[in-house]
Amino acid sequence: MVIVAAKLILATVTPFGYDFVLYLSSIMLNDNTLAWSPWIILTRSIYDLWLWLPIHQNDIQALVPVMLASKPAFLMPTHNLLTLLIKTPLILCDLATGFLVYKLGANLSGSQVTGRRAALLWLANPFATLFVEMWGSIDIIIIMLSLASIIYTLRDRTRLSALMLFSAVAIRLSPILTWLSMTSWLIGRSNGRWRTLPVAISGVLGMAAYLYWSSQGQFFFNFVSFMRSTWLFSTYTPVTQTFSEFTSSELYQLFVPPGFAVMGIGTYYLIAQRAFKKDNWALVAMTLSGILLAYGLADWYPTVFLWAMPLLAIFNSIEHKYRYSAIFYGILALYLATFFNSLLTSDGISVLFIPTNLVPFGRILVAGIRSANSVRQVGLDFQVRTMLAGVSIAYSTFITWRILARRRKN
Repeated sequence: MVIVAAKLILATVTPFGYDFVLYLSSIMLNDNTLAWSPWIILTRSIYDLWLWLPIHQNDIQALVPVMLASKPAFLMPTHNLLTLLIKTPLILCDLATGFLVYKLGANLSGSQVTGRRAALLWLANPFATLFVEMWGSIDIIIIMLSLASIIYTLRDRTRLSALMLFSAVAIRLSPILTWLSMTSWLIGRSNGRWRTLPVAISGVLGMAAYLYWSSQGQFFFNFVSFMRSTWLFSTYTPVTQTFSEFTSSELYQLFVPPGFAVMGIGTYYLIAQRAFKKDNWALVAMTLSGILLAYGLADWYPTVFLWAMPLLAIFNSIEHKYRYSAIFYGILALYLATFFNSLLTSDGISVLFIPTNLVPFGRILVAGIRSANSVRQVGLDFQVRTMLAGVSIAYSTFITWRILARRRKN
């Protein structure tokens, strides 16, 4: 209850959360770029409900340019109420993810104690709270649906699994990694070939649904224009590719050709299909390993690191290999402070999206976070990024070795 209360409070007092500001301002300014997004449709409905409430909205429209410009603003309680209302679905998905982590941990270990430990590792993870309740990332919705899909797969309920996976991919393309892992795992099972079909089709249909709403029904027309263009192919670099969805309404930003990262992860799962034992634990471990490998092969948006955290909680609760996660999270903290300190402080007016006037010694803490700029000024930012990539690949390698070691034991 203490953790849940802390999450509710932090969600309420962080109106400057980076993703939260982006999608709320998109709604309030009637930006149609993401008008067909399922999340934007839901958020717009919550915003309309807030406007309907018999309360004084305190000129919320005038607050938008202030939030976008990251200038000091006097926030009224009604603004915090709006923040809490919009983030409520994210909080519920966070708690639901904790329940699914508990079920997976208990199922894989045969112990409810291990399941509760895994759930606690997830719910008490400060990075999860930062990205979900404070940053306002909708990745938690996709993570919840992906975990539900894994559970249904382990229970041989592939139709429900396919439905969950389709819903996740249709919202955002990131669950493709889980889709590859589940498909590989099902194909490798002697009795899993026919059960693979619904899951395999769900990923393809999910991608089609995502591309349909993200292009607002103009998928075919934009795709033809994209294929006629040679600009992307002349500037694209596979090894340094950046994965970022919604960066532009233009289709060439939505279609990223399969570069080194995508091909590397695909190859990993092709090998896994032959080399790994297809028990329940292997599905979770190889999914986690593939996600960590992706972190090391491409440059990602910060909230993407949320994908691995529930699976890390399950893996650590079973394997008790906490020191590897401690190193990963430590490097992640340094990476965020180095490259995203301006976002974490809303350009100086908040501490991790909490207004400085609500935080003791707020300005000192902001200065401390922004002091990480010195790392970039002396040219060490490349080393920080390299360390994160190296730790991610090394962690993925360790988990892969654990999968193979369990196969030899059995």
